[in-house]
Amino acid sequence: MARKINTKPGKYKVAVIGEGITEWHYFEGLRSVERPSFDLKPGLPRNSSYGEIFKKALEFIGEGYDEAYCIIDMDVPDSNGLEKYQKEKNKVKKTDGIRVIETMPCTEFWFLIHYKETYSTHIYLSYQELEQELKKHLPDYEKTGKYFKNKKIYSVLKVDNKQKKAIENGKRYCDEKEKSDNPRFPFSEIGGLIEYLLSKKY
Repeated sequence: MARKINTKPGKYKVAVIGEGITEWHYFEGLRSVERPSFDLKPGLPRNSSYGEIFKKALEFIGEGYDEAYCIIDMDVPDSNGLEKYQKEKNKVKKTDGIRVIETMPCTEFWFLIHYKETYSTHIYLSYQELEQELKKHLPDYEKTGKYFKNKKIYSVLKVDNKQKKAIENGKRYCDEKEKSDNPRFPFSEIGGLIEYLLSKKY
């Protein structure tokens, strides 16, 4: 797909597309709290498949966005065929400005490592198991629009230096993941994206 060149003067434009409301509310919170000088737009695909996320990213780039980030929960392609996913990912990454940000198993793992005091390679075999662990720190956590609107999840996770801790934890998990041959090894690349977006804040 040919990229439409954004020739109009104005702000640098960045889109972040996740599978659903969890990612939308988190990055909308970042936009609201950090108030970056660039135009940050969380995007919602028509459904939660990685194919729709990639399609939405291509649409944003076609509309003149400078960058589009695809937030992928790796438990989805893991259950539906990693080989097909890798092929689609490699294809979409050929488009200038598109980046793929992965988390195993899902975005809630990124939330959890804001609270991790010690490193652990525990493998989460289900979302329910991960949610149970997260609820030790966020007792009323639930994956609903009502919860995210009331709790302002980005702000909750930012206080008390938790965001810095999560970014550091995320780097270690990504480093250790490279040494592991377990396809379900937990990791998150979201911290790297947050660090990048905050570095471009002004």
